[in-house]
Amino acid sequence: MKYSKKMKDEGDDRQKIRELTLAIMEKGVTGIAYETVERPDWNLPILTPMSEVSGRMSIQIGAQYLEKTHGGRGKLLGGVPGVRPADVTIIGAGVVGTNAAQMALGMGAHVVILDIDTERLRYLEQMPSGRFTTLSSNPLNIAEAVKRADLVIGSCFSDPGLRAVFGFKSVQTPEPFSIMEEDIFIGNFNPNRIP
Repeated sequence: MKYSKKMKDEGDDRQKIRELTLAIMEKGVTGIAYETVERPDWNLPILTPMSEVSGRMSIQIGAQYLEKTHGGRGKLLGGVPGVRPADVTIIGAGVVGTNAAQMALGMGAHVVILDIDTERLRYLEQMPSGRFTTLSSNPLNIAEAVKRADLVIGSCFSDPGLRAVFGFKSVQTPEPFSIMEEDIFIGNFNPNRIP
């Protein structure tokens, strides 16, 4: 029942966006999506700071939802003496993922970050921390990392990127009360709904 209402709401939103887009086109408005402004070197100077904030906020928000008062399992990211720290899985090692990893490491969590770019993973291996693991992004590694995670951050650049990472049905959801934090993705971060 809950999902069908959500899907209806998403359909309504798409219709509203379509209507607004047509109205803008009829008026001859020239619009610029600031986050897509590129420099000649393909750098996205406006998206980068937005992504830095997004990555850092995803950890803060995820940490809140791990608290019992918010329905979580009552786990601190950094743990306490005698208690294992939380396991944070970050899928995507771009600006969002890197900033999420830095924040989670700063809070004392164990971090697993996955990406398809091994050069990027090599770069991240230079980060000073004993609780940091990089993995090549593939169905097996993602499934295992998500299964163990207390908090999952999806930080692929776009929906096509999401399909490239989750183009399979084998991802098991993590333990009850784990948090799968949506970051860049619009919609439900439920691997079972990915086509």
